Amino acid sequence: MNNLKSTEGAYKTAFAQSRKRLQSLEPETIENASQCDFDRQRGRFYFTSFGHKIEISYPEGIISLSDGTSTLPVYWSLILLNYLSSSKAQPLANEMVSYRDLPLGNVFFPNLNISVIQVLSNFYTDCDHNKLQDVLHKLGFTLVKSKADLAVDGFFAPRVPVMIRFWAGDDEIPSS
Repeated sequence: MNNLKSTEGAYKTAFAQSRKRLQSLEPETIENASQCDFDRQRGRFYFTSFGHKIEISYPEGIISLSDGTSTLPVYWSLILLNYLSSSKAQPLANEMVSYRDLPLGNVFFPNLNISVIQVLSNFYTDCDHNKLQDVLHKLGFTLVKSKADLAVDGFFAPRVPVMIRFWAGDDEIPSS
């Protein structure tokens, strides 16, 4: 655990708070709210995130990939731990919402736009679209019909659906 915490770097305090929240909840409450399976004998929650099988130990809150051969980026691990420790057992509205329309989403949207949306838009301009579809499929995304040039739906976590829509650019308008 000490070695793990050293990899958490600047996020160490955020991990500690999320683990404290996780430990204050009963596993059945977490399982019901998050829709993640809980194995009581092993003390682990299981679910899939972008095609990767994830395990989170309870009550320790240690995140790992089920294959045990690789690790997740620290920010992905923190978001998954926050998901597990903060899920609410309320019905989903089945309505897609833009990130900027979420509570406090507008505050963080400029960073998301620069570090994710613009990066993906630029990537889409130059990538092999067939390979991109293959990779997205391996990440658990499904192709869907849309007005976009490429449209996929997937899940970050059981109660967190994600839509990605790519539009090819032209001479006057960049990809988005």
